Amino acid sequence: MSDEIHQDVPLEQADVVKEFEEQFPDIEDVQPSQVNGEASTAGEQMSGNDAELESGEYTYQEAGEAIRQWKERRDLEITDKDRKDQQEKVELEEDAVKYIDDFYETYNKKKETNLKDVRAENDQFLKSNQEFLDQDNTFWDRVLQLINLDDADQINGRDRSRFKEILQKMKGKTNIPGVN
Repeated sequence: MSDEIHQDVPLEQADVVKEFEEQFPDIEDVQPSQVNGEASTAGEQMSGNDAELESGEYTYQEAGEAIRQWKERRDLEITDKDRKDQQEKVELEEDAVKYIDDFYETYNKKKETNLKDVRAENDQFLKSNQEFLDQDNTFWDRVLQLINLDDADQINGRDRSRFKEILQKMKGKTNIPGVN
């Protein structure tokens, strides 16, 4: 079969191909109980001759030992990585808790400061409002205090000069309606 397939291959390469086919026969040609040309049962370990061992090939027992050692190393590496990941997670959680605590501490300080400022402004406003209402003058006098007489007389096309004149004429008069 190999002669038919490899007729076009040069002689040197044909030897290499033939050697390969001898080492690795077709799957159809190999009996299920036969490996490396030796008969075996499921319970027997497979071992080659001394030349195979010297060439670097392993028996199933040696291969099993290498795989077992590799699995142990891999398990140790995974355990070590998991331990480091858990430690980093704990550190990250601690940092997050610290950051949140600092944030709320700063937030509460600012909130208290702003609350004090607002209360002080509120007290000042109520005090000035009460002083304004307690003045010994008429309602129209207080209205005149609230408007700015220096504003432009015309705003948005409306003349306000006449309104300002009327308010100035009412200043100090107690017999005008709406004074009390």
